[in-house]
Amino acid sequence: MKKTLTYSLALVASLLFCIQASSQEYRKDRLFMPKGTSSGGLQISYVDLSSIDSDIFLIVDGLNAEGTMMSVAPFFSYTYKDNKAVGLKLKYSKGSGGISDVDLSLLSDDPLLSLEDIKASTRNIQLQFFQRSYLGLDQNGRFGLFNDLVLSYGTSRSSFSVGEKNLDAYTNTKKVKLGICPGIMIFILNNISTHVSMSIGGVSFTHTENFKDGVLSGSRDYTKAHFAPDVSDISMGLTVYF
Repeated sequence: MKKTLTYSLALVASLLFCIQASSQEYRKDRLFMPKGTSSGGLQISYVDLSSIDSDIFLIVDGLNAEGTMMSVAPFFSYTYKDNKAVGLKLKYSKGSGGISDVDLSLLSDDPLLSLEDIKASTRNIQLQFFQRSYLGLDQNGRFGLFNDLVLSYGTSRSSFSVGEKNLDAYTNTKKVKLGICPGIMIFILNNISTHVSMSIGGVSFTHTENFKDGVLSGSRDYTKAHFAPDVSDISMGLTVYF
C-alpha cells in the first residue's frame, strides 16, 4: 500500500507539472522529445487485489474476496511538435476474481443472504488514441514527466460461475472514455526509455447488455465522471525510439 501511495502522489504531481508546462513559454533547455521522433513499445500491467488489504469492505461481515487483472498494450507514437506527440495503443486485458464466502446480514442478527464460492472472469480489448505532453526535468533529457489525454473505445465480456457450475449468464460491455493518464519517464539508453503511468480518472459512457441462456435479459446505459488515482490501472512500459 505504501508503494501504491508513492506512485499515486508522484503521478498526480506529474500531471500538475505538465499542466504548468503547457501554460509557460517553451524552454529549449528543457527539450525532452524533439519534433519528428517516432517510437514504439510495449506496456504491461498486473494488479492483485484482496478484501483483506482494503478498508472498503469492513462493513461486510466475513467477506473473503480476491482478484487479479493483467494487461498487455503495444503502442506507437509520433512527435509532431517539440514535447508534443500523438499515438495509438491496442490494449488487451484479462481478469478473474472470486468470493469464497460473504455474509450480508450486516446489522441484523438474522442472516438475510449468504453467498459462497462465486467466481467471475472478464476479457477486454481497447483501442486508444492519445495526445501526450512532455516536460523535461534535466538539461540532458534523461528524466521527464508526461501526461496523456486518452480517448478510448473498448469492448469486454464477463462470465460467472458458482462452485463447479458454470452459469449460462454473461455480460457484454461497450465503453467510450476520455481520460487522463500522467506518468514518469527515464531514458536508460539513448534510444530506449522506461516509464510508469497511472490513470487518474475521466469521463465515460458505458452500454451493458446482460444475457441469460443466450437471451438478452436486460441492458443499461450510463455516464460517469470520476477523477481519482486508479490503483487497478498502474502500468509499466518500455519504449524504443527511431
